[in-house]
Amino acid sequence: MNVTSDGTPLSVPKIADDEIQQLQDILHGNSLPRLISPEGEEIVLSETLFKLLRQVIAHLAQGEAISLIPANKAMNEVQAADILNVPLGFYRKLLDQGEIPYHHVGSLRKVTFADLMDYKRERDIREREALREITRLGQEIQGE
Repeated sequence: MNVTSDGTPLSVPKIADDEIQQLQDILHGNSLPRLISPEGEEIVLSETLFKLLRQVIAHLAQGEAISLIPANKAMNEVQAADILNVPLGFYRKLLDQGEIPYHHVGSLRKVTFADLMDYKRERDIREREALREITRLGQEIQGE
């Protein structure tokens, strides 16, 4: 279930496939799209917003759900462990070892979404480097 910033549930109706296709066609054009308000005000989207919108539409076109989470959103331990796709006990060890910064709200440990994503990016980089090293060693062994 999606929620708004104030915590109220937000349901998004299924978007028609033809609408998604039209948006994909527009977003894969060569020029930056413009938004026009009902009052006729026009805004040219920035490159960053354009790329974000393109990614959102691509996921929707594949029938996937999209969740937007503010970077400063405080996540509880269960939410954070779910996002990292790790067992709760393992996640708690990461906090205990200082791998992810957190703060207390009462007796609960909270981590911001941005800090969680920073940890995830660093973890992914370390994993890729380890795989490259394993591949290099494997090639070295085969060459002997």
